[in-house]
Amino acid sequence: MAADNADAATVAATAAGETAQMAVDEAMNAADIAQMAVDSADAATAAAEEATTAASDATEAAIAAGLIAQTAVESADMAAEIAQMAADSAAEAADMASQALDAAINAGTSADAATDAALDAAAAAQEATTAASSAADAADAATAAALDAVEAANGAKDAANAASDAVAALAASIATAFAAIKAQITALTNIIVKIQKKLKA
Repeated sequence: MAADNADAATVAATAAGETAQMAVDEAMNAADIAQMAVDSADAATAAAEEATTAASDATEAAIAAGLIAQTAVESADMAAEIAQMAADSAAEAADMASQALDAAINAGTSADAATDAALDAAAAAQEATTAASSAADAADAATAAALDAVEAANGAKDAANAASDAVAALAASIATAFAAIKAQITALTNIIVKIQKKLKA
């Protein structure tokens, strides 16, 4: 009877040992999987850092574009001022041509020649006025385009800042997950050590 009980105990102990070994194997597999998760988290962290760098570069590019657009606005303003000066000069030329026409009418013998010259001057003044008006229109268009460029640059800057914030949030989430995985690895390691101690005992 005692022998039967001993055999049964031996069988039970053997089964328990096999079960414990299987548990150890499963724990080791779990530890391997956890390590793979840690490696993946490291890779994700590196990718997040690269994305942060790219977002920073995009922000700097947007700022540079804004500066360029501002310079374009200032250049357009200068062009508008120059066009206004040209228009003023053309108006003065038109007045002088009108005065020359009056003098030609009063000149007598040389009135015809003076009249022709005055008419030519008036035509030239009119052309100058038209050209000045076209230059003013072009300056207005350049100013509008420069303002559009400033708005686009500001939009790009806002988008870059939003991308940077999203990357920072992702990095924080990855760091939290990484800490949780490390805690799980520690717990699994402690369980494996306890099981191995029991098997040795």
